[in-house]
This record gives sequence, structure tokens and C-alpha cells, in this order.
Amino acid sequence: MDQVASILFEYLRNALYDPANARLAAEELPEDFREFGKGLKYFVDCTLEAKELAQSLSKGDLTGKPPSQGNEIASSLKSLQAALRHLTWQT
Repeated sequence: MDQVASILFEYLRNALYDPANARLAAEELPEDFREFGKGLKYFVDCTLEAKELAQSLSKGDLTGKPPSQGNEIASSLKSLQAALRHLTWQT
């Protein structure tokens, strides 16, 4: 496995199995791959944020921090959370 594949694979593996410690060594990537690495990191961060919000919703936690700007997955979950909170209040 070449250096680029190794760095990206290591990051994805850590993001899936140990998200709190996932770090992308972007400075070790060749210049051509740094933008791709940033995009991959953004995708993983958005996915982890949505997962965190989904776990809160599954536990019945209807509070929480707003999703970061541009995270459409977390934004739709936040809308669901707001609808559930309104429905709970009406009930």
C-alpha cells in the first residue's frame, strides 16, 4: 500500500472504530491529495456529528447543540428533533 492510501486508510479506520482519536495527518499527504484529505475529514466530521445527534434522539434527549453550518444530515435530524419536541409539548 502506498503512503497516501496508508494515511487515508488509517484515518478512516480510526474514524470508524475510535472517532474521538481520529486524526488526519494532512501534512504528510502529497500536495495533490491535501484538498481531498480535507474533504474526507469534513465528511467524517459531519457523519460523526449526525451520529451523535441521532444517539441523543434515540435516548429521548430533545435538547442539544445546533448542528454545524453546512451539515445537512445533522440539520435534518435537528428538524426532526424540533418536531418531536413540539409534539411532546402539545401532548
